[in-house]
Amino acid sequence: MTHTLSNQRDAVAASLWVASTSLTLRSDGVAASIRACAAFKCERSLSSQEAFEALSVILTEKNPTLGLRVFQACGALDLVIPTVEDMIALSQEPDRKHKDVWEHTLAVISGVPNTLTLRLAALMHDIGKPATFKIVAGKGPTFHNHPIVGARLTESMLRDAKSPNSLTESVSWLVAHHLRPAEHSEEWSDSAVRRFVKECGDRASDLMTLSKADLTTRNPVKIKRAQKNADDLLAKMDRVIAEDAVTQALRKGFGDWLIQRWGLSGRDIGIVKRQVESLVDSGELPRSADFSVYESAVESAVKTLNSEIEMCKC
Repeated sequence: MTHTLSNQRDAVAASLWVASTSLTLRSDGVAASIRACAAFKCERSLSSQEAFEALSVILTEKNPTLGLRVFQACGALDLVIPTVEDMIALSQEPDRKHKDVWEHTLAVISGVPNTLTLRLAALMHDIGKPATFKIVAGKGPTFHNHPIVGARLTESMLRDAKSPNSLTESVSWLVAHHLRPAEHSEEWSDSAVRRFVKECGDRASDLMTLSKADLTTRNPVKIKRAQKNADDLLAKMDRVIAEDAVTQALRKGFGDWLIQRWGLSGRDIGIVKRQVESLVDSGELPRSADFSVYESAVESAVKTLNSEIEMCKC
């Protein structure tokens, strides 16, 4: 590594270059250059937007983790993620009984495909851990609710860095939900799987990819168990999606039944039908069942509809 480093901008340029190479920490001069970058840690020669633009390039290069080490060492990463030093400090806690959060984060980044959304989500996925870290008697280290806390921090940081809204929303959602696939168990019913599929929408693939990459344990038993759990969930998701593609939510004639049984007409038929379909799609009601199964749901929808009409009259 031959870059001359005289300020923070030089160090950022070096991080961009390193990210595009195949160098490693053991390559000549790399470790020394990273240490030298610490001299610029307190400089603020870049705006958070400029730092984010550089970070986006680093994350989508072939060697993002080494680029991130240089980027972090010179203080540029702190301009985008002000709490990154807290995460690294947590990793260096004496007598630590939890995984090294910073090294784990870099491993997760290496484990996801080269897309900015996934690599940014991998970088941010445990950012809520320092704020939620506690030692609980009898349990040891805990990070209760860190995905939600992390998602809020992620959204705030990315908006401050002028990240595009669509990217901010996707990354924040992935951070908030990154533990959801691991919550799957054999007890999940088809209805629960359908709710999960609906909750994920078109982000399901990215979420499952991030969840798999998040498994960085070296324990072969844990790896095998987690991989089986993920494979089982994917199989269930594929099955219910395939079934729903050929099975209508409501059988033919439901609209006529609403007219004859409930006396509905016009737009009210569509309003009630959509509400019942939403309950079916979420797994709260069965698909293509006898119309009588939906009596209670229709009754509730009709009451809501009538109350809204009465309010409008007032």
